[in-house]
Amino acid sequence: MAGKHSHTISFRALVKKSQFKPVIFITTFALFGALFLFISHASTITASLETENGSIIGPAQLTTDSSASGGTAIQFGGTQTTVSPPLSIASDCSIAVDTQLASWIATVPDGSIIQFSKNACYGVDQTIYVSGRNNLTFDGNGATFKALTLQDVAYSGQNRAIWRINGGSTITLENMIVWGASDGRFSAPTHDLEWQHGVAFDGGSNMILKNSTIKNVYGDFVEFQYLDGSANETLATAAVNGTVFNNTFNNSNRQGIGISDGSHITIDSNTITSANADAIDIEPDVSSEAADHITINNNIFSGAQNAFDLGFGGYSWSGLVHDIIFTNNKDLALRPTCSSEMVTSSRSAIAGTTPISNVTISGNTGYSLTDGFGVFDTFNNLTVTNNTIHGDGNGCDPIPGGVALANSKTYSVTNNIFLGYEPSKGGAGAVRDYGGNSGATITGNICEQNPNLPC
Repeated sequence: MAGKHSHTISFRALVKKSQFKPVIFITTFALFGALFLFISHASTITASLETENGSIIGPAQLTTDSSASGGTAIQFGGTQTTVSPPLSIASDCSIAVDTQLASWIATVPDGSIIQFSKNACYGVDQTIYVSGRNNLTFDGNGATFKALTLQDVAYSGQNRAIWRINGGSTITLENMIVWGASDGRFSAPTHDLEWQHGVAFDGGSNMILKNSTIKNVYGDFVEFQYLDGSANETLATAAVNGTVFNNTFNNSNRQGIGISDGSHITIDSNTITSANADAIDIEPDVSSEAADHITINNNIFSGAQNAFDLGFGGYSWSGLVHDIIFTNNKDLALRPTCSSEMVTSSRSAIAGTTPISNVTISGNTGYSLTDGFGVFDTFNNLTVTNNTIHGDGNGCDPIPGGVALANSKTYSVTNNIFLGYEPSKGGAGAVRDYGGNSGATITGNICEQNPNLPC
């Protein structure tokens, strides 16, 4: 008994001593693991991961992180801090405060909501310039940002935008009124002010304008283009992932919405009235610029546009344009000139012209005094389907067609209603062929109703 008892004591002592070894090992491993997680940011609400294209939803936001791949991380679970301009910045449009606003905005941390005084008025002389910022929401709260001067001076005045967002990522402008200088308050300008935009998005990614009003501008209501200050336009960075949603635009002296260098841009549920030229203008100017993956959906065009609802242009016709969707838009009134197609292109088959490719036009309703759509010159893979065009015809064009094409390859014109284009009344029918086209599918189109007469 004594021997057995002595042996038992020794075994238990051995167990008590050895059981500390795994505890020490686990503790040491946990400490090293925790240190690694902290260094990699995995133990915080920030993940050091390079973000892909798309929109952030839920309780997350982009933030700058030099240790992350691409320099950008996703922060989870955080809440944005709301700040408002100091009371020392006048909010009654008695003086211009754009410089003061820009200086104050530069002190606000990324990831903030900047909320302006409710229904206030902030005077602008030059530009509210925001550069290289991330995760900022500008909540106008009903405030107006109004040009108090004409700025009829070379270059600086000609390029005055009320808001200019230069680079950066995830910037939202919402619930504001932007008021330009083209409202009769000033004498006629002596300089060309066509670049005095309401809002200019220069480069950058994930830029949003929503629930706002822009009016009375000499330039475009909104412009998407290359990064401001680029020494060489051909090497500049385009605007990527932009959204213009549920806004009201009225009275521009140039285009409505211009895209001269932009990719993955969505223009949805806006009302565009009285743009002097095209309501929406896709216009890369040099071969290195592009306009691609553009979606224009559910917009209303009205008033006295002197050109087109959607125009493809560019002074060199060499920029890349592809993957354009124009769907479910409505034109509410005839325009006053004979250049009144709902969608057109000023590009032509000159040497070196790159075809515009992968264009879909569907579900739209509009009016025209000449061809319904076109002339589409040098297009590849064009689809025009399920549109209704009222071609009321007043002598602008002796042989109008529902779609006019030249030098285009692989196009489909199907199931459209082209009223007033019937060949029996001198129209060209569904397609007006200017030559050089191939690969056509033309079927199911109607040129007169009650009874339905095929084109």
